[in-house]
Amino acid sequence: LAPLGRTLLVLDGCEVVLDGVASLVSSLLAQCALLTVVVTSRVPLRLDGEVLLPLDPLPEPATDHLSSLPSSPLVQLLIDRVRDSGGDMSLDAGVAPHVLTLVRRCGGLPLAVELVAAQLAAIPVGDLLDQLGPLLGEGHDRLRAITHGSYALLDEHEAAVFRRFAVMDGSAGLALVRQVVSGDDIPPVRVVRILRELTASGLIGVDRTGAQWRYHQDDDLHRFAREMLRENGEERAAFDRLADAVRAALPGDAREPPAPFQDTITDMLGSVRSLFAAGLSGRADGARCLELAFRLHRYWAATNVAEGRFWLSRLLTERPDATWSPYATYALGYLDYWSGDTGKAVTELQTVVSLFEGIDDPYAARALIYLAGLLDDLDRGSEAIEYVRRAICAAQPFGTDLQVAAAMGLGSVLSERGDPQAARYAVQAIELCRSGGSSEQLAAALPTAAMVCWQVGALDQARAFADQARPLHAGTKRIARVVLLSVSAGLALAEGDVAAAIDLGLAADQEGTELGVEREMPLIRAVLARAFLAAGDDARAADRAAAAVQAALGMAFAFPLAIVLETAVLVLRDTGGVTSSDLARLLAAAASIRRRGNRPPPATLARQIDAMREGPSLRAPDVDPGAAGQLALDLLARTRPSPASA
Repeated sequence: LAPLGRTLLVLDGCEVVLDGVASLVSSLLAQCALLTVVVTSRVPLRLDGEVLLPLDPLPEPATDHLSSLPSSPLVQLLIDRVRDSGGDMSLDAGVAPHVLTLVRRCGGLPLAVELVAAQLAAIPVGDLLDQLGPLLGEGHDRLRAITHGSYALLDEHEAAVFRRFAVMDGSAGLALVRQVVSGDDIPPVRVVRILRELTASGLIGVDRTGAQWRYHQDDDLHRFAREMLRENGEERAAFDRLADAVRAALPGDAREPPAPFQDTITDMLGSVRSLFAAGLSGRADGARCLELAFRLHRYWAATNVAEGRFWLSRLLTERPDATWSPYATYALGYLDYWSGDTGKAVTELQTVVSLFEGIDDPYAARALIYLAGLLDDLDRGSEAIEYVRRAICAAQPFGTDLQVAAAMGLGSVLSERGDPQAARYAVQAIELCRSGGSSEQLAAALPTAAMVCWQVGALDQARAFADQARPLHAGTKRIARVVLLSVSAGLALAEGDVAAAIDLGLAADQEGTELGVEREMPLIRAVLARAFLAAGDDARAADRAAAAVQAALGMAFAFPLAIVLETAVLVLRDTGGVTSSDLARLLAAAASIRRRGNRPPPATLARQIDAMREGPSLRAPDVDPGAAGQLALDLLARTRPSPASA
């Protein structure tokens, strides 16, 4: 949290998403003591401690004396923008009075000045004043009036492109713009010329850096364009074209890995969000948006799990009976699984299984695989194994990749119980994948196989799987890589390579946090805390141990708390002021969690704790896990330096 010290975060143009920004800022400030947030908005957030800094318009020329014009910021901005547009402007006696009148009618608004400057490249200032005169009466919204005047000068096709641009948020490349704004009336080949006219008039901005230009609209112009789009009855058609463009960027099979299309979707992500928001409000086809949200679930798993959950849950609420609803429900359950929201994920995936009852569909098998993992989370091991066996049967008609995933699920459930047979199932799954599976499935399966083997102490096999997986995940950012980094850190720690364990653990912590893979974070941070402890860095060990406890307390299931409580004991055992009674309570709570789910700790992490439990001074009655977690946080807080002393 603000690891580089004092940090400034700027959030621009936030009035359109005020509630979300207020929640985000409140959460960030609560966690980041050294963070300052600057928000630009027409409406205050109304948060405690908020300081309002009103921004006034640029000052108008102080007097009517024409000699003062060259020193006026408004006039200088006007002259600069006219020259940027390829025109020229003098301030001689015949022109200066008109310039003074014009800048005053702009109300000190820079965007209004830029719009009139774009027109002054084509017509003289006197003619422009005559043209704008009826629009700039007293009490009128000056910026809107000037925007309306600029819009009125466009021909039919230019006006249509300006309006249709409004469905795209943020910046957009030429390929996307062409797909969205062209149609039967405007051939794609004409779009470049029209964009040139619109950028010259200031109604669309362009970033000319790089090999491909990026187009955008100022927020005020964007709102005006949307109004015009609705008035012309074109909004649904424009959003349909945007949906076509997003669909064209995605593969036919939603199970395909996201790497080939990830950059393309990220490039148009602002417009994807605009489309989905319109689908929620009824301005775009909600059922079509739901299909696209499902097809993007692998993308969100590789970029931002939380955002995927946000859109899928809301679109499903609006269109629960759409054709794509079962698939979107699976996608939401899949993302909820990785976020650690077990209760929701179980409900969603059970719904998927029931909807596909009696139907051969690969997503029914996938839902069964993840349900097995979720029931395992809830310490319902026998049921989990039964679901895995059902998944293996359901996967039979759909090829090797799905069969591998089902077989690996059985190894995962058994590894949580410390069953050495888990390693055998992992090996068999990888052999099956090598004989007939895809390279993508192999890349996804190897980190899980390594984790299964590491948990039951089959370290040579775990190391071999991790070594094979590493080149397959070089340069990627996805859930499987987080698992790979996590198990690699555990292996390095077992081998005594503390520096490598720290490097790998830090990478796993960072990438897992960025992706929102909450279910992996307690183990990652526990391993990292132990690595820092082995390196003699007690302060950072305490910091990561506390972060591990916080992550585990945020889970909807209890078992991750066991490993982090044990880790906290290792960090705290030589800390002054921490009694053996406190340590005994933490160990007792961890032992209670393990007994309840028949879950021994990973083999390489158990030795130190087993030795400590043998001492009579560290025995205690069972303790409530939540209370033990809070106790661990309180004790660890004493060992962590304050921001002022860091």
